[in-house]
Amino acid sequence: MDPRAASPVEMRSGDRVSAAWWGFDTANATASLQASLDSGARVVLVPAMGTPWVTGPLKVRSGTTLVLEEGAEIVSLAGAFRGGDESLLKLQDVKDVTIMGYGARLAMRKGDYRRKPYEKSEWRHAIELYGCSHVRILGLRAESSGGDGVYLGSGTQDYDRDILLKDLELRDHYRQGISVISAEDLRIENVEMAGTEGTPPSAGIDFEPNVPTERLVRCVVAGCIIRGNRGPGISVVLGKLDGTSRDVDIRFEDTSVSNGLVSFLLWGAWGVRGKVELARTSLVGIPIIGVGQRVTVVRE
Repeated sequence: MDPRAASPVEMRSGDRVSAAWWGFDTANATASLQASLDSGARVVLVPAMGTPWVTGPLKVRSGTTLVLEEGAEIVSLAGAFRGGDESLLKLQDVKDVTIMGYGARLAMRKGDYRRKPYEKSEWRHAIELYGCSHVRILGLRAESSGGDGVYLGSGTQDYDRDILLKDLELRDHYRQGISVISAEDLRIENVEMAGTEGTPPSAGIDFEPNVPTERLVRCVVAGCIIRGNRGPGISVVLGKLDGTSRDVDIRFEDTSVSNGLVSFLLWGAWGVRGKVELARTSLVGIPIIGVGQRVTVVRE
């Protein structure tokens, strides 16, 4: 056990563990972090060690509560993430997961991924979810990924269900602050999405399904700040949905959008029906709504 780890008296092995029990390698802590996540413990603590946990891609299993102590940092390993779809934290077909890190930080190396030997990619996300259920992500700052701050897409289940993203700072990502590909009962609350720049759309948040069977149902964005992104603040692109798709239901409330050019974009909703509600939502920048859209924009 690393001497800076929490005491076993404080954390009972098998129920709650500290990643530092597997050692703390300042050069590459991937093995310790992944071992703690694979331990089967209900709660995994990543303690603040005074220097970052440097790691390659990590996977989180069902039934895990991952707690980053205040001041803890998880930073991507230089030279790693060569695969175009390798992300810092991956959740694939899992359920009942909480990731909490008030005062903690996730950071990747966006600048590295833009040049050789890295192949061009827009999928090196900070946190990615595929077909997950009952997931809570709370309190983290995530920055400088080679893709999105948070990505929500299809897995074995073709949508993410019952997801809460709350009290997050998502800054300086390469493609999007948040990409929502397919979700039902999604709530995004008190999240800042800022400074996205790199590859299109470079939006603060982008709702964009890939196939007609995916969905955007009961998605709520509340009390958020979306600012300073190279592309649209809010992007809703629905060209891959059609008349067989579920009606779109997205609601923004008490949210501030301040982008240099485009604040809101709705495009491609020629087949699918539904609504996008903008309740008490401030748009600074040009709103663009494509001609012939069958999804209605409702201002309150």
